[in-house]
Amino acid sequence: MNPPSGGLKSIVKSILIMKFAVLLLMLSSLQAYSNAFAQKRIDFSVNNVKIKKALVALEHASPYRFVYADYILPKDKRVNISANGWTITKVLDHIFKDTNLAYRILDDSLVTIGLNHLSLKAIQVTGSVVDSLTGAALAGVTLQIKGSTIGTTTNTSGRFSLDVPDNAVLVVSYLGYDTKEVPVEGKTSIVIRLHLSKTSLNEVVVVGYGNEERKNVTGAVTTVHAAAIKNIPAASFDLRLQGQAPGVSVKQATGFPGAGPVIRIRGSGSIGAGDDPLYVVDGFPITYSYNKYANPLASINPEDIESITVLKDAASTAIYGSRGANGVILITTKKAREGVTELRLDAYYGIQSVESRNRFQMMNAEELANFRIQARQDKAAADGQPFDPSTIPADYRDPASLGKGTDWFDALTRTAPIQSYNITYSNGTGKLRAMVSAGYFRQQGIVLNTDYTRYSVRANLDFTPSKWVRAGINVAPTFQQRN
Repeated sequence: MNPPSGGLKSIVKSILIMKFAVLLLMLSSLQAYSNAFAQKRIDFSVNNVKIKKALVALEHASPYRFVYADYILPKDKRVNISANGWTITKVLDHIFKDTNLAYRILDDSLVTIGLNHLSLKAIQVTGSVVDSLTGAALAGVTLQIKGSTIGTTTNTSGRFSLDVPDNAVLVVSYLGYDTKEVPVEGKTSIVIRLHLSKTSLNEVVVVGYGNEERKNVTGAVTTVHAAAIKNIPAASFDLRLQGQAPGVSVKQATGFPGAGPVIRIRGSGSIGAGDDPLYVVDGFPITYSYNKYANPLASINPEDIESITVLKDAASTAIYGSRGANGVILITTKKAREGVTELRLDAYYGIQSVESRNRFQMMNAEELANFRIQARQDKAAADGQPFDPSTIPADYRDPASLGKGTDWFDALTRTAPIQSYNITYSNGTGKLRAMVSAGYFRQQGIVLNTDYTRYSVRANLDFTPSKWVRAGINVAPTFQQRN
């Protein structure tokens, strides 16, 4: 039996009214609970303490927890309070009196604290943002009041104007530069100087006597930093390049200690004019032709190298003319950093030996004698003649008596040590930067009577009396001995 349509509508309407009433009752209960919690009475007392310490003490004396940033709290403001049965709102109003702080109770126990910019005295700040090195104006720099979303950007002339609280801190950020915080301190005109970011400098590639952005030379330039090749035991940096730079082939054609490898950048480009790349150390080209016995690049201590840049295409190597036709390898040595005093010691010691799988499998004396006898027997059989034992040399007639004889591979090779010791001292100030390093390297060859020894010293000095004048000296004497 179906109820009449009018009765059904009445039932649905009654249910909706009941649900709405329950919802209102729940909201009222929550509001009442929240208000009741906010009106919870607190007993709390501190004497002549900073605001942060007062908030910490208040957390221990109440169920409330506070969320805030340390920098927004006044440094010199002191709090004296003796609360007996006060509400949290009355306590916070007393603590934040005569400050630019505001608070909000989010739920039954969490309180957020922030800056109340409306309560501060606003001033208009104008100024400009420039590069600290060149003084050039920077357009599009972002300036923002710390702890807020209020901010502006510089125009094409690097200038800006912004209404800020008189004690605000401006956060200045720009792509490629270090972010800087500038206190306003009531000033109405400010000149802000930004420093280039060290991270962004890594994205600038030195090409010839100028710079190019990495995005313009993608695939044509590879940079290998000292950290990538630091732990590779080798006499020269060119041996350490093996497997580090795409498009660069490094092959060690001989095992002589201190000998140079064969390096080819993007393959061979000449039939008779040579295929060796041009090497440039701190701006000075080095003429180099491959020689398996001598390697002039071994005179450079690998521990003194900061980075190696490989220029692979014509656009990058154009500044060097035909000398750079086979590519250019730029070596930048270490220099002192401004404001850093450093004493560093690097050392390693290792052992070189021939792996068993790479040893020549040779006959011993008995096996060699048997081989000579069998060879003569085979020759006689091939000629159709009877074998005559008298044709065998007397030294090979009794193989069993010869034993193993001498292993000439073992007699010519050895387990050879390789060692390196380097000490570096650097000191940099605002105008003067100096670095001195000394190194000792010795590699004994696996083959007897082969070895390579290097004594190296490097000293560089940079003096910048003004931004228009810069002078420097770079000295790197080296003594090498190769057997």
